[in-house]
Amino acid sequence: FVGPYAMEKEIFGSWSFPDDLEQIVTIQDGIANKALKCSCTFAEGAYLFDERYKLKDGTYFEKDFSKTEELLQKAVEDAKTADKVVVCIGEHAKQTGEATSRTKLTVSDGQMDLLRKVREVNENVITVVFAGRPIELDEIAALSKAVLLVWFPGTEGGNAVADVLF
Repeated sequence: FVGPYAMEKEIFGSWSFPDDLEQIVTIQDGIANKALKCSCTFAEGAYLFDERYKLKDGTYFEKDFSKTEELLQKAVEDAKTADKVVVCIGEHAKQTGEATSRTKLTVSDGQMDLLRKVREVNENVITVVFAGRPIELDEIAALSKAVLLVWFPGTEGGNAVADVLF
């Protein structure tokens, strides 16, 4: 499992406001809850944004962007030895809803680069896409054996996605 949404807790839409992020079931949590007899690895691979980004609530998405290449390489190395790779990408919950118009309905360039690089080393790619509006899926679909558009699945989203995947 690679991508910024593999372990992300903010998988609720802009229309919901959970009181406690600790109650959110991530994809990683959902997979662990399945108690599978297979081993799964998780790597972030990319950030949701390629640079500092002002969200609609006035806060900023800030990361150490100097680590972008390191995140990508770790995910690609993991993908090389995996039977299947689930790439978890999408837009940020605070990019959707009222007052969040965008000129491009795509995921970030960094996330698309992650998907492309993973596909180069492993053709068994399933992509899980998080979004709160229609999003451009042509290239994502072309690079994936399957695409699961989960919108923003909410508190139990990780369990729901795990159920569908397995």
